[in-house]
Amino acid sequence: MIWFIVGLAVILGLLATIGITRNQFMSQKMWVILWTLISFSFAIFILVAFLTSDDALIEITLGGSFGFVVAISIHVLHHTLEEIQKRRKSTSQEN
Repeated sequence: MIWFIVGLAVILGLLATIGITRNQFMSQKMWVILWTLISFSFAIFILVAFLTSDDALIEITLGGSFGFVVAISIHVLHHTLEEIQKRRKSTSQEN
């Protein structure tokens, strides 16, 4: 269980550090590059964990996967709420 929490904390921490919904201190291009690098690195880590069948590595990848899903969910929710807000503004301006 501890390795699951470690994986969760590392991935969620990394993604939160660079900005789950885009960090205001870097360009969008840099943000996308960082997310992509982290994603591919994590994919390689998952592959290594399953190829080696190491229980601790597998548990870390499960925790990291959970963290990644949470981060993506927050990201999608953020954009969905932005779109709803834009539609409300445009609807109220039309009236």
